[in-house]
Amino acid sequence: MEDLPLFLVGFILIAAGFLAGRFPGLLMRYNSFPKRKEDDVDWAGAGKLARKYMAIGGLCQLAGTVTFVKLGLKEAVIVLDVLIVMTVVILFIAKSRKYNL
Repeated sequence: MEDLPLFLVGFILIAAGFLAGRFPGLLMRYNSFPKRKEDDVDWAGAGKLARKYMAIGGLCQLAGTVTFVKLGLKEAVIVLDVLIVMTVVILFIAKSRKYNL
């Protein structure tokens, strides 16, 4: 039970990924979007992309956390979390240009 907080980032990424796939406008729509640009965005495609990257990132984080906990490297989980979240964000930004985000 003491290791449960170490797994929170993975669970949050997976949950946010499923929410982004189901309701893409909730996580990715901005109030500052000009109306003409908002109409050009493929929200369904962007939602699928976000779901894919967040779910994969969450699963990688959970697998890495389990591995590090079994090896006794609990302190390294924070570094793993930061690296995975940064990688997911960078890849999402790079791929999201296709959907006019």
